[in-house]
Amino acid sequence: DLIVTGVQTCALPILLKLLRNVDLSIFLPFMLLNIIVFFLADLFSFGWSYKRFNVPDISWRELMTVRGGPYLVQIGLAPLAEVLFPLYMYRVKHVPISHTLSSNLWAFIIDLSAILSFITPAVIYNIFVDTLIPDIGMTWLILCAVFWLLFIGNIFFWRTDTGKRLAVKSDKDMSPDDGSSEPGRNRGILKTFTQAEIKDYAVVSCVRLVLWRSFIIANYAAVRAVGMNPPRSPAVIGMP
Repeated sequence: DLIVTGVQTCALPILLKLLRNVDLSIFLPFMLLNIIVFFLADLFSFGWSYKRFNVPDISWRELMTVRGGPYLVQIGLAPLAEVLFPLYMYRVKHVPISHTLSSNLWAFIIDLSAILSFITPAVIYNIFVDTLIPDIGMTWLILCAVFWLLFIGNIFFWRTDTGKRLAVKSDKDMSPDDGSSEPGRNRGILKTFTQAEIKDYAVVSCVRLVLWRSFIIANYAAVRAVGMNPPRSPAVIGMP
């Protein structure tokens, strides 16, 4: 504890000095732009999936409230904010919680693919071009390859008859007396996956790619704002 306290005591003046020297003319505009991009990307990915797969007649204005409202809660307790989305859809729009979770999970997986779209080239660059970080080696490349195989396989699997049958059999929400004559109408947690078309993946992927590009630009701007000018290799590998 004494060592940790000593390190913190020594680091604090250095941090304060660093912050005093930040070029806010670079830092603030890029951070404000990143906040706007984040909100719009959130709206047109997670919010869009609600409109596409759960409540087609929900307005974009309401979606702004649904996605943007819990942001203040997210600052203090992020998991609680994630609970608010399904609860709102359930109580106000009468959407089963499993269906909202399905849309969230679907968008989250696409978000992972957007992240890996930047990480994978960085890993390849680090291994085969300029080994800046020795610990990032072939294991990382194999894990990236496994992710992409699973992600692409996921897109096509749920479009097959086998995938759709599996989704219906694993459904926990179906009621035998719900009056529905449409087989597999309610697919629970897998609902969005079985309904999503390739164009849906393309739309949300483009949105999340824009967001993560914004994150990288904002981080690079932050580095420049404190007086650093990283060479190409650290920027290409370190930022992602």
